[in-house]
Amino acid sequence: MKGLLFLAAFFVSNSLAGNVADLNYQINTSTAVLHDIGFNAVKLIVGSGQESSSDSLFFFMDISHDYTIIGDSKQVKWGVVCNEQSNSCKVEDQTTQEDFYNSFQVKYQKASVFTRVNPNQKLNTEGITKLNIRLMTGGQKWFLDSYGVVGLTPQGDFANYLRGVYDKETSIAIKYKLKTPVNRNDRLVFDGYAVQNPIVGQTDTLFTTTLSKEEKFWTVKGDLAFPESEYNYKDIKFCLTTISSEIIQVIDAMVFNRKIQTMACDGKYWNECTKKNADLKKLPPLSITLGAVTFSFTPEEYTYFDNDGVLTSRIGDIQPMRSDQQCPIETEFAIGKLFFQKYIPLFTFAKDGSAKLSFLNKLDVQEGKSNIWLYIALGGAIVAILVILAILLKWKAPGDDDYAPAN
Repeated sequence: MKGLLFLAAFFVSNSLAGNVADLNYQINTSTAVLHDIGFNAVKLIVGSGQESSSDSLFFFMDISHDYTIIGDSKQVKWGVVCNEQSNSCKVEDQTTQEDFYNSFQVKYQKASVFTRVNPNQKLNTEGITKLNIRLMTGGQKWFLDSYGVVGLTPQGDFANYLRGVYDKETSIAIKYKLKTPVNRNDRLVFDGYAVQNPIVGQTDTLFTTTLSKEEKFWTVKGDLAFPESEYNYKDIKFCLTTISSEIIQVIDAMVFNRKIQTMACDGKYWNECTKKNADLKKLPPLSITLGAVTFSFTPEEYTYFDNDGVLTSRIGDIQPMRSDQQCPIETEFAIGKLFFQKYIPLFTFAKDGSAKLSFLNKLDVQEGKSNIWLYIALGGAIVAILVILAILLKWKAPGDDDYAPAN
């Protein structure tokens, strides 16, 4: 009898062990416009749920950096109070170090935390390594106000934390929706939301590629085609970034934009190419081919007229991103948020250390219904186990606890 009870208890404990990431879970997001630039952030809960309390904080989604930044609120007036008992935060090294994030000086200490996206989930922390973070203690005035930074590179700290904390591979899709009209000269601002483990139909996935463990950035090889010009490139590497709002970034953006103007304005360029004489019908589509799939943008999508009526484009300069180590230094092309608005990126972190990059043509989220069938199934299994335990507790076999007299 006791052996049966032990096996039942072992089965119950193991059925509840481990951490299962929610399916189709819409992460709480926010958009802040700081310095005329839009920053899209996800809300993460600092703490496993097993501590006395937890803190919540918005983090800018940066797919170009491999580390996470959280402020020490006692010293920089934003972030959290680092306390292992209250929110799992622990300073691992008291040494103050210095680095630069997007050209802003950051002084920090090495620390670690547990974190999760669902405030209702409690993590099983047994055998789980915490997320390594940079606990900001000083430096220049923080340009992101009260936002932290979560680096989402394929081999970064957060990626490896996801691989360790969840039982299966985890994916995150990021969808952007433009708030400012694309034909205005204002800096583009997007609303964004993120979905953990989205349920994606086969027809919704346009392209998928696997990145090896050695790939430190989100990159993909493909072709760039701009017909009727010399700007046609084969088998080039594109770097992905959530810093830039443009469709693409190139090494010679000024020359590229001049070519667009001369094509639309019969040889005229700079201030001489305006609404009065520009004919967008003369411009070809801008196309990027990945594998067998072509991602195309019309002239109306990749050009606009500035406040002076001059024709310009949504093709930016990659050099600042290379200088800030947002892309590999040798990369000459990058893909930005205006591309992601039309073609939704899905980042998958496999348990074996590899990563997958996919582009989707749509992303449907049913808010409030994430993982409901998993919860129903798990609840049913627990009820069934409890019923079996109740029956076993009532059943007493001869030789266990009772004395059975001989005939």
